[in-house]
Amino acid sequence: MVDTLYREAMTSDHSVERAPLSLESIVAASVHIADHDGLESVSIRSVAAALRARPMSLYSFITSKDDLISRMLDNVMSEIVLEDIPDNWREALFAIARRTIQIGTRHPWIVAASLQSDTPGPNMLTHTNQTLAVLSGAGVEGRRAETLATAIDVYVIGFATLWKNGSDAPADDRLFTDGLNWLLDGFEHQRSR
Repeated sequence: MVDTLYREAMTSDHSVERAPLSLESIVAASVHIADHDGLESVSIRSVAAALRARPMSLYSFITSKDDLISRMLDNVMSEIVLEDIPDNWREALFAIARRTIQIGTRHPWIVAASLQSDTPGPNMLTHTNQTLAVLSGAGVEGRRAETLATAIDVYVIGFATLWKNGSDAPADDRLFTDGLNWLLDGFEHQRSR
């Protein structure tokens, strides 16, 4: 959706048709810049220039660059949230991991943005809660569930980081699948003790 909003406003010279500013257009332009030029290229000035607006006018919608990055991250996290989750806990974790790596390779800057963002947005919380609900259904609660969810995210983010440099390796690549299976096998072995 972000790319669609941005593309609709783009002209051939990469500037945006003058339209009323909105939080959605600011976030869409910021995500577009980050996707194409990296997170370090996102600034109040670069976003304002892309939107053909005055930099100060963005502050009617955001409070700071950190706020903008948090909103960008949460916007992209909405793409990770699954509508339908398989009933089997292992299949569900694979589905969540595959979606996460797909979005992570499409938006490789989310790793850096998540390190900069202090407060998780609603979509990040929904993603986390989906994973924790799957683990709860498998009988894992509390600290153990948080630890496994973190281990899976770190594993997936590692692959997304490896693939971000133009490689479009599929999310079901054998190496990725085998590694995630080993991680879950180790968890299942610990759980059965």
